[in-house]
Amino acid sequence: MNKRLLDICQQLPDVDVSEFHRFTSKWINYVKSNTTSDNIPESDWNQLFTRSNPVAGIDRGEMQDRIKQRNGERETNERRSFVSKWNKTFLPILKGIINPDSGNRIEKIKDVRDTMRNVIIQGGGRNTKAAINRMLITFCPDILIRIPNEDNTKEFMELLRPFSNPDEPLSAKEDWVDNSTNIMKFLKRQLGETIQKRTIWDVYISLKNSDKRYSMATNNERGTSMLDKYTSLLKTNKNLILTGAPGTGKTYLAKAIAKAINAEIGFVQFHPSYDYTDFVEGLRPKNYGTGNVGFERKDRVFKEFCKRALQRIQISAFDRAYDELFDAIKNSTVQTIPLKSGKQSTLLSVSQDGTIKWVSAKNDSVDVNSVSKPRLRRLFEVYNSIEKLLNIGNVNEEIRGIIGGCNTTYYWAILYEVLKRIGQKSGLCVFIIDEINRGEISKIFGELFFSIDPGYRGEKGKVNTQYQNMIEEGDVFKDGFYVPENVYIIGTMNDIDRSVESMDFAMRRRFAWQEVTAEESYTNMIENDPEFVLVKDEIKQRMFSLNKAIAETEGLDEAYQIGAAYFRKFLDYKEKANAFDCLWENHLKGLLFEYLRGNRRAKELLEKLHDAYNKKSLNE
Repeated sequence: MNKRLLDICQQLPDVDVSEFHRFTSKWINYVKSNTTSDNIPESDWNQLFTRSNPVAGIDRGEMQDRIKQRNGERETNERRSFVSKWNKTFLPILKGIINPDSGNRIEKIKDVRDTMRNVIIQGGGRNTKAAINRMLITFCPDILIRIPNEDNTKEFMELLRPFSNPDEPLSAKEDWVDNSTNIMKFLKRQLGETIQKRTIWDVYISLKNSDKRYSMATNNERGTSMLDKYTSLLKTNKNLILTGAPGTGKTYLAKAIAKAINAEIGFVQFHPSYDYTDFVEGLRPKNYGTGNVGFERKDRVFKEFCKRALQRIQISAFDRAYDELFDAIKNSTVQTIPLKSGKQSTLLSVSQDGTIKWVSAKNDSVDVNSVSKPRLRRLFEVYNSIEKLLNIGNVNEEIRGIIGGCNTTYYWAILYEVLKRIGQKSGLCVFIIDEINRGEISKIFGELFFSIDPGYRGEKGKVNTQYQNMIEEGDVFKDGFYVPENVYIIGTMNDIDRSVESMDFAMRRRFAWQEVTAEESYTNMIENDPEFVLVKDEIKQRMFSLNKAIAETEGLDEAYQIGAAYFRKFLDYKEKANAFDCLWENHLKGLLFEYLRGNRRAKELLEKLHDAYNKKSLNE
């Protein structure tokens, strides 16, 4: 994450939450004063059992309010069973959870939750988990976050993980109460009084939207296993081609794979006029002054990328990790770090000479003590693993014995952070070639066919490039070019593209091939996106019905199915009454017509596809 959690919250609008506090205070007072069900006003029961419940609305946006208006009140059986059991069953057990000082409070909340569910089910109501969670929040607003949906809460936990302490990262549990209470504790530590404002749902949505097209939420086992499958394929084969129908998110997936393995990313898109001199190296005009123009050899995009990859290998792991920590402190994404005592440090800062400094706990000034990179490197040469650092006997004596007088607390803590980052950094580099089949592969790669073979990575795959005799002294590839071991290549292509034949067998055998289906694209690009919460079911039935019809159409097959990227364009027309008609006319109809071009029944078949698009059920 590039921003601190507090920065994100401060940029979000505040909302008057007085209604929420009045609502929860009223019900807590009912419990404290032993108010019976007969004495609770009808209007209060109504509010507790409808979507107008402030717990449901306080952290929801406009789209959620529209759901609230559409769904109305809950089934009367749920309310009836709850009201009838209030005096003897619920009132006594609620007393044990409303008191902040109550012992074993979390387990008591779980017991109340289970009792509520059993009573409502026995009374003929539904097992509506979110509804019960709303009631728990009503009685425990100080300890439970205002997000009653269990899947949302799990995902929120994972989205907050990057802001947590790497030694004790937040991790989603199966039980909603555990997740909710852990998030509340974390947010109170991170945000302080800001948590009292309307920030919880907004922070969740803000973090989710930061990578909404390919978040692959950890509570979605299918998404996680799919990403793991692709990263495993890439690591095993070093080269991977993602194929699939148009709009299935292949480029987004390629970037997600690179991100998952913490790799540096390079990107290029092939096209018919792209050639070797754009990709590897070539001659470029140079003005030498006084009207003289000549040519000079220039590295191009892939060769430049391979040079950067070599630098990542050659720069020591220590330097890379220290520089990353330094930049994180400079950009305020890291503000404090854990000390050996278990406490957090004071605020960190950096200076132009590359040292890391601390703010004094006494007067908020920058402490004269600091950690310099050269001295820390000397310490690293002795304690080059977390295990060795943790096993230091006398910290003061041993550290000062190596680097002399210093604040050993600071040096120990910074070295610990550096060692953690060394373990996290992969040093990998992923080069993405979008639309790889649209270029003339043999012409673009030339002699690099040999070097990109997975079995010839590194210097054993060294080749002389076309302008080898013009390479300057001191160039890392002066004696021949090779693809470094840490470089991985991902290509994307549409199976139905007319240029697919340009991928000859020599290139094909050097890559692992994996199809991205239209169904997977719906899961990754629409199903978990809050912007589609009201229409995702309709999009699914239209998309799946249309793709089923495409696969069954004369002259077409599954390769011509349409991915979710096209259906995301619905957002461009969401304010129009005929939004799905606009999507068809402006985006789908033209593409399908191209599919059918040359077919004497094109008009008839297009009408059938349109009918399928407008079906209300997959079984029609």
